[in-house]
Amino acid sequence: DQIVYTSATGLCFGGANVLNTILAGMVKSAVLFPVLNVSVILLCLVLSLIIFKERLTLTKAGVIALSIITVLAFSF
Repeated sequence: DQIVYTSATGLCFGGANVLNTILAGMVKSAVLFPVLNVSVILLCLVLSLIIFKERLTLTKAGVIALSIITVLAFSF
């Protein structure tokens, strides 16, 4: 099991790095990096809700909403 999880993690990190490299030449840095950072946070949240059965509290929902609003504000 450990090898499967390690391999999956390596593939995810490698894919993210390739995507980051490709998008860095196509999208403005001021938009790309905040979007990437917030998307990682959102992915971790979704996975923690699914895998670890965590509850989405009002505070967590507020932080997520603010992060999305911030990325949208910087994108335009």
